[in-house]
Amino acid sequence: MKNFSKFLLIAIIVTFISFIIMGLIKDGEVTVESEIVIADTPLELVNDHLQNPENIKNWSLFMSDTNILIETDKNYLDWKHKDDEEWVRMNISNQAGEIVYEIKPKIGDPSFMKFNTEKTGEDINVHCNYQIEIPFLFRFFKGSMKEQLQESLDKNLVSLKEYVSKNKE
Repeated sequence: MKNFSKFLLIAIIVTFISFIIMGLIKDGEVTVESEIVIADTPLELVNDHLQNPENIKNWSLFMSDTNILIETDKNYLDWKHKDDEEWVRMNISNQAGEIVYEIKPKIGDPSFMKFNTEKTGEDINVHCNYQIEIPFLFRFFKGSMKEQLQESLDKNLVSLKEYVSKNKE
């Protein structure tokens, strides 16, 4: 039994060191991209739904959580979980025709979500690029996090499409 506990301790230390080494080796930035086509919709309407904080909180799946408090203003959207004290801010800007959300978390670097909208006939092609910096200790799980972010981004664009289709006025 004495030898077993030494090996267990060594295994725990080696595992911890491997997490640190993987965190140092792996790049912490994750980028996911998605796009969707919204049929028979004016470009201005899609851009308005992407830039207006009141509209964003209606189509964003994250904002539909009932445990989240939301405050909006013209160029930003703030949210927090009901149990948290600190707010997270999402600044909304239009940079050379690209709609950019800069999300500033409590700790860590900001993440960026960039939308390009392009009119193709009567349809609008919405392309989204989401960039996030993964904290050091979670870089070991970068692959699974990227898959979850991709799935979430795809679902959000479908939610945007459904919202725009229902609110074409």
